Amino acid sequence: MKERLLDMFRMDLRLLGIFRILVSFIALVDTIRRSFDLTAFYTDDGLLSRKVLLENEWFDWNFSLNMATGSYEGQVLLFGLTMFCAVMVMIGYRTKFFLVLLYILLISIQVRNPQVTHGGDTIVKLTVFFAIFLPVNARYAVDKFTTNSLPKSGKILSIATIAYILQAIYIYVFSAISKTGAEWLDGSAVHYALGLDMFEKTLTPMLVGMPKMMEFLTFYTYYFEKFGFLLLFIPFAWRYFRLVGVLFFMGLHFGFFLFMTLGNFPWAAIIMWLIIMPPMVGAFFENHCKKWGIYDRLASVRNKIRAMLNKPFINLGIKEQSYKRLGWLPSGLMVLVAVSVLFWNLGNNNIVKCPPYLKYVVRATGNWQQWNMFAPFPMKADGWFVMDAQLKSGKHIDILNDRDNIIYTKPDKVSTTYKNERWQKYLINRASKENKKYLLAWGSYYCSCWNKEHANTSKELESFSIYFMKEITPPPGQPDPEATKTTIWNHWCKEEFRNRFD
Repeated sequence: MKERLLDMFRMDLRLLGIFRILVSFIALVDTIRRSFDLTAFYTDDGLLSRKVLLENEWFDWNFSLNMATGSYEGQVLLFGLTMFCAVMVMIGYRTKFFLVLLYILLISIQVRNPQVTHGGDTIVKLTVFFAIFLPVNARYAVDKFTTNSLPKSGKILSIATIAYILQAIYIYVFSAISKTGAEWLDGSAVHYALGLDMFEKTLTPMLVGMPKMMEFLTFYTYYFEKFGFLLLFIPFAWRYFRLVGVLFFMGLHFGFFLFMTLGNFPWAAIIMWLIIMPPMVGAFFENHCKKWGIYDRLASVRNKIRAMLNKPFINLGIKEQSYKRLGWLPSGLMVLVAVSVLFWNLGNNNIVKCPPYLKYVVRATGNWQQWNMFAPFPMKADGWFVMDAQLKSGKHIDILNDRDNIIYTKPDKVSTTYKNERWQKYLINRASKENKKYLLAWGSYYCSCWNKEHANTSKELESFSIYFMKEITPPPGQPDPEATKTTIWNHWCKEEFRNRFD
């Protein structure tokens, strides 16, 4: 029984290798996608300068290399370094060193603009953190371990594997605990969540037309988040129950992907669950890769990279190393982090107060987290943005939506009015009253960007108003109400145009 219990916390080296590749891949892709909005979100010429951030949203123990510079060139350098580290982790070269660097750089990017950060970013950050303490480079990596030093079972057990599984469970249990709204108990929560046009995908209307299914999914989501982790620890036939449990958690997130635009959140969570699968999945994967010749081809590429890096004129030294169990110091850190994160989440849900010294541990290690998606209940306020911008010629255009005229009617698909999930997150935050402190910087950004190209011409931007066409999602079975035009911000690019809003 003791061995069976310990087996539930062991991880397969093959799955750890696949996990490393996928985690670094999602970090690489996300960094590339963020770089398309480098000026807007990460420089002092953008929507959130370092001055504004320090005045409004900077906490003790925050750290960010991206705060060292407000220039475009400086951010290009840091983003490029982040991408490079992700590639090095992906191929498994000097993996631990580059994992530490990647972790620091990812936190730096996220902290630099918390206004565009969401739950998917937190999961990516946490998986990279735990990868530092797990032997993710023992398989499918350029790094080379002596075969005899690796566990003969192909599985490892450590404080890090236990802490990782507990962290994954925290996400769902504390998310369910925070869902205190009546909507989660009367079966209407999914109705309201899918009623948010800002998240709509192609398949969403199909599910919206099935009220009984949405009611079932509400109860399923709520109770599975709260109790689904029990499937991971059923002592008899545990491998099969573990596989079913993990697949159900993955399926939950795949459902999110199918019906809602949530950025990298669904895929980050699916990857997170990969290494909690039983070892038979790793064996199945490797056997089929060998059968189809994939394993030999990838091994050949890996060996060529090792040979190239060991050439005299490069000599980066790919040497065999012995696998070592997690030492007492990192194990102690893992225990401290696991306890601190538990109390952090308990404190976020007002169950017990988190001691200040444990908060410092969470902040210092970058493990802060908040699992409150659609909690305590899904938003009911939905809508789309319209900008009425007046040019020097007297013409009115919508710069926000790239239109030559002002249209207040509802778009065919509201979610497509957002450039990407980062802009979606940023703009949704602008509709909140508590974020009024950022509106001046928002307005100044549009004046600066537009007039950099059109200053002293008939297209020079003089003033504008930004409106939110607010819709309230009605209860199930009731018709949609008319949208209400709400003024978010009036802005003048020069003081002489201020009287337009008096």
